[in-house]
Amino acid sequence: MSRLLDIKDLEVALLSSSGTVKSPGYASLDDRDLIFGSPARAISRLNPGMSANQYWRDLSTQKSSANFPSIRHQADLAWNHLKSFDASELQNVSLVAVPSHYTKDQIALLSGVLKSLEVSDSLICKRSLLMAALHPQAEYQVDFQLHQLVVTKLEKQGAEIICGDMVEFPGLGLLGCSDALLKGIQARFIDKTRFDPLHHAITEQQLFNQLMEQLLPQKWHRIDLQIELEDQKNSIELSEQQLEEAASEYLEKIRAVLPSAPFVADHIFGNLPIDVNTGLYLPAEQMVAALDEILPSANPAKEFVELTAIANPAVNSSPLESSSSENNGEASSSADLKSENPVMPSAPVSAEVKSSTTHLLANGRAIPLAGATIVADGNRMTVTTGSVDSQLILGRITTDSGRIQLMPETGLNLNGAPIASATDLSVRDIVSHHDYAGTLVAIEVVD
Repeated sequence: MSRLLDIKDLEVALLSSSGTVKSPGYASLDDRDLIFGSPARAISRLNPGMSANQYWRDLSTQKSSANFPSIRHQADLAWNHLKSFDASELQNVSLVAVPSHYTKDQIALLSGVLKSLEVSDSLICKRSLLMAALHPQAEYQVDFQLHQLVVTKLEKQGAEIICGDMVEFPGLGLLGCSDALLKGIQARFIDKTRFDPLHHAITEQQLFNQLMEQLLPQKWHRIDLQIELEDQKNSIELSEQQLEEAASEYLEKIRAVLPSAPFVADHIFGNLPIDVNTGLYLPAEQMVAALDEILPSANPAKEFVELTAIANPAVNSSPLESSSSENNGEASSSADLKSENPVMPSAPVSAEVKSSTTHLLANGRAIPLAGATIVADGNRMTVTTGSVDSQLILGRITTDSGRIQLMPETGLNLNGAPIASATDLSVRDIVSHHDYAGTLVAIEVVD
């Protein structure tokens, strides 16, 4: 039986026609045991130093922020998390869906993790394309992750649909929503009971668990929240309107970044009270339908082939010449899927894209690269060409090597992947940061 492995930091899901197994993207140390999924999330706030929830978003060989025994880096955590699934079911995976922001290096690393778990001969596809296969009328895909929101343009090029520009919005994931709710609930709790539920880790964990289990997985509704500390019990009831007021600032940020054109997103994103009518929301159970859409037309000759385009049903079937990526040496048709090995570029570079980056686009302004410094301004990341306090510097742009390179100081991501050393910067590259909102886009300004 074919199975779909759907990976995102919100949760890892193993889906087939016979059912779904989900595991939230959390790892925690319980006594001396490393646990994953819902049990790990349920104790994650009791001792944050012994919990991790970023290893799927930042899949890499960089050291994990949590000090777990026998765990060297993020990829080790991902390997152990997947190992917690039933081995026989995992080995029957035919299609692996990865987050929309994953780079080629991350996909190649994931391929190695899967191969070590005896998962082989699987297709890999970004979630944005997988959703486009089920809702081809969508013009964007909104990936609602744990730590961020990722918006990907779905471009129709003749008989194909490919991934276009992708923008990350740190802090606008499910965790940002729960944190906003907790702060709003804290004020109401104190006002009604004179007890601060966020003052103690155990009561904060209780509230967090109730939000994650009873509120966020469905449409928001009136909820009764209860906490216990020793022999003291407190509870408050919140209406849907009060919940929306508690998270109003977060919800407004979400509305501000959503595309006005039709987009497809996971069903959990559709639970947010954001009042948009352009969304197409896909329940997790429906994702398995992508197996029927994808697999019959794909016949990979190598392990872990990545699909970089899907058929555009709006175009009549007609032969297409193979691009630089190979498809078993044969021409493809509009019913076929373009595929390639993960170490190759994930999509053809469009004709208008140039390699000569000249500026960084920040807050609607194009900043020249010459002397540019990436800095923190309050809670946002921006770029400046003036003098700055060295404590605020996040990265610099240099041309010392004869190439335009990004020199990270701390916490910078390039196209969603953490970078620790000088990295070439090209047009359409996206710079983000783990702790600061905002993104920078590398562009070329033409005279």
